[in-house]
Amino acid sequence: MFDMQKIGRKIATLRKAANMTQPELADRLGISFQAVSNWERGISMPDISNLPELAEIFDVSIDELLGRESKFIKTVAEEGVKEYFKKEEISHEELGEAIPILKPKQVEEVMEQVKATALPNVSALLPFLDEDSVRELAEETLKQGGSLGPFLPFMDSDDASYFAGIAFDRGEPMGMYLPFLEEEDLAELAKAELAKGHSISSYLPHLDEDIIGELAKDELARGGSVTAYLPHMDEDVVAEIARLELERGHSISSYLPHMDEDAIAELAKAALEKGHSISSYLPHLDEDMIAELAKAELEKGRSISNYLPHMDEDDVAELAFAALDKGQDISAYLPFLDGDVVKELALRAFRKKK
Repeated sequence: MFDMQKIGRKIATLRKAANMTQPELADRLGISFQAVSNWERGISMPDISNLPELAEIFDVSIDELLGRESKFIKTVAEEGVKEYFKKEEISHEELGEAIPILKPKQVEEVMEQVKATALPNVSALLPFLDEDSVRELAEETLKQGGSLGPFLPFMDSDDASYFAGIAFDRGEPMGMYLPFLEEEDLAELAKAELAKGHSISSYLPHLDEDIIGELAKDELARGGSVTAYLPHMDEDVVAEIARLELERGHSISSYLPHMDEDAIAELAKAALEKGHSISSYLPHLDEDMIAELAKAELEKGRSISNYLPHMDEDDVAELAFAALDKGQDISAYLPFLDGDVVKELALRAFRKKK
């Protein structure tokens, strides 16, 4: 890219050497003195139409003004876009640095030449084209088998959806299109992917939570897995689906990290009533709830050894004394108790034997 600061200093130096003020130079060029001021401060650059006249006023070449040779800019400034393309090819780098100082009409002419010469590197043009021109150039690129990735940030959503539809019909990867589509279009494509039996995991980060919830329910109804959906779903919907899965006798361990503690506690109680293990639930519950569940299990004469690593030491101690009073083995409790409590338990066990 051209160094605007360096070019600005060059213009200021040449202007002062010519004993001209900024307003005087602006009058010669038919522009505002603010434009000249912006050039000299490196805020902007002269557009290409100003370069020949600046060079003539200061009696220097265009290359000297720019600080280095640029055959494309020199030819376009003096002869026009078409003349350059009759004689030369332009690199991606040259195009990228020249486009910001071309006039809109010249950018259109460059686009026509690019299309005519099948130049593969057109991304430098895109920020300076209107949406219709971007679409037109994208269609040409598509005909030549090129990628539309560089075009998508400069398209409107309708055009992005149009090209995404073509890619979908061809069975091409959809990932690059998804960030540029409206949610309604994304949802339709996701449903079409599911209808073909394809994964929609790449769609999920771009979809609304409500839509993902609906798609997850549809997937479950077909007997599919919704594990990939869960991180992108509302907690209440995850809990709703988890309840249905529990009723069907299915494991819901993959659902638990995506649910709130109250819902997990509710489902843990339901699982216990059905005689299921809740080991996978415990890491997602708070200590008070775990203690409550453990006490209920102990009352039923069931082992609570899998609860102990997730409980507060005081609760473990309380339950250890209760188990001891019921004549149960408390060896599983001991690793989770401090020495003083263990001694007290040992003393009570000794007294019970006497």
